[in-house]
Amino acid sequence: MGVQKDTSNEADPSNEKYEEGPHDDSEGKVTTSSFPEDQASTNTPTDSSGDANSSHGKDLDEAFFDFQLFIKQLKHPLADPIIRYTRSFLHNFCTQRPLWTASEQVKLITDFETFIFNKFTLYEPFKSLNSLQFKNAQEGMEKLIMGKLYFRCFSPFLKQNLKIDIDEEHGRDIMDDIKLSAKIKEYRFIEVNNLDTTLQQINTSKFTKFVELGCTELNKINKFKSPRDKIICILNCCKVIYGLLKHSKESTHGADSFIPLLIY
Repeated sequence: MGVQKDTSNEADPSNEKYEEGPHDDSEGKVTTSSFPEDQASTNTPTDSSGDANSSHGKDLDEAFFDFQLFIKQLKHPLADPIIRYTRSFLHNFCTQRPLWTASEQVKLITDFETFIFNKFTLYEPFKSLNSLQFKNAQEGMEKLIMGKLYFRCFSPFLKQNLKIDIDEEHGRDIMDDIKLSAKIKEYRFIEVNNLDTTLQQINTSKFTKFVELGCTELNKINKFKSPRDKIICILNCCKVIYGLLKHSKESTHGADSFIPLLIY
């Protein structure tokens, strides 16, 4: 109850304090000029089935994510209230307290997303979008928010950026990262034949190429900030694994073959 009370009082997006006021917080400030068209799709991973941002000219009934399209919609004059709400939320998030706990951060961002998605239904051009376009706008807003708040939300960056002691929740996150890294190093001796899978009719060179490509896709997670972009990295790795299973005649083995390769 204490967490909910604190966050609702200090950073409630429906609170009157969210009326726009002048400030110079560079980390929380959002304006349409912050997103030039040539940079709008920067730091978006490419889906292995096609460019994640190449929806131009495609049938909108197809699944797509186009951050550049969202930014163009955000630049619409009638969407100015959306920008003001977003700017105010980011400003309050960065200035109301030097540090939020992890659970408070989750609640703040989730509450704001619920709030701003409801506002989408009130202002053009968002209120006229079909369901697929509206989903794209929601994904775009989440990417925008997390891009702005990344270094204030993720535990490894907090202590070095804020120069203050972090809270217990973020401390546990850092300890979990340390434990995971230690386990990865501890089990680095494992080979694929130790994981109860047999790769038939595929040479060592081809297997190595698949593994390197899968690892490359998985390691791209650290280059991206939004949840969706990180999930695409994992999805691309999974597609590489399925490609390897197809070449090895093991595609019918399902999870029994897939999971060991993902672990490897």
